[in-house]
Amino acid sequence: MHLCEVVRTRPVTPMVQRVTLGGCGLAGFPAVGADAFAYLLLPPAGRSELTIGLDFDWAHVRSMAKDERPRGAYYSVRHHRPEELEIDLDVVVHDDGIAAGWAAAAAPGDKAALWGPRVLFRPPADAAWTLLVADNTAVPAMLSILDHRPVDHRVVAVAEVADDAEVRDVRPGPCVDLRWARRDRGERAADVVRALRLPPGPGYAWGGGEHAWVQELDALVADVHGIDAERRSLTSYWRRNQPTGLR
Repeated sequence: MHLCEVVRTRPVTPMVQRVTLGGCGLAGFPAVGADAFAYLLLPPAGRSELTIGLDFDWAHVRSMAKDERPRGAYYSVRHHRPEELEIDLDVVVHDDGIAAGWAAAAAPGDKAALWGPRVLFRPPADAAWTLLVADNTAVPAMLSILDHRPVDHRVVAVAEVADDAEVRDVRPGPCVDLRWARRDRGERAADVVRALRLPPGPGYAWGGGEHAWVQELDALVADVHGIDAERRSLTSYWRRNQPTGLR
């Protein structure tokens, strides 16, 4: 368990708020991988103080009265600056996510905690290229993977966002083909992925997003591009009309 607090916030796009967490509690937060994600724990609704401490235990949390339980959900680490004891979380604020309202109103000094981290991005050693697919909630993890990749590793990345305002101003560098699908133009990541001509040789596919969206893409990657199950990791980040996490 890593106890921390909000250091600063800023909008990344109209739908995404960056919350920077800091404090001595992050001194032991490990650097575990390119798509590191941690469970963000927040004070119960209407409260400003955490109801958990360093003795945090999931069984204990589940036994707590509902109005005493911390709120929480998994979020990707966009940046980790261990020398500054800071972590950036990019939170989509225009949805019904557990931390959406909190992120929109977060202010320096607000208390939080992180449990984890974990990773899902585990490419085989012989992967000659990587396919990345993300909706807006998984774009922070996708960009983190691009930040950590070997400079000569070939990547095809497809991100589906609402409109031009949600396209990130990033320059991923050589060997990266980054494509943005904008829903307001009728563009879909599934259509882009279906039409791709992927590089030759053994590859690896990673993705994240809404549950049904990910299921469609996972089937496309398998059926259209022939990427075997052991060479792909497409994960449901959330379900439409069904917020996840502690309440």
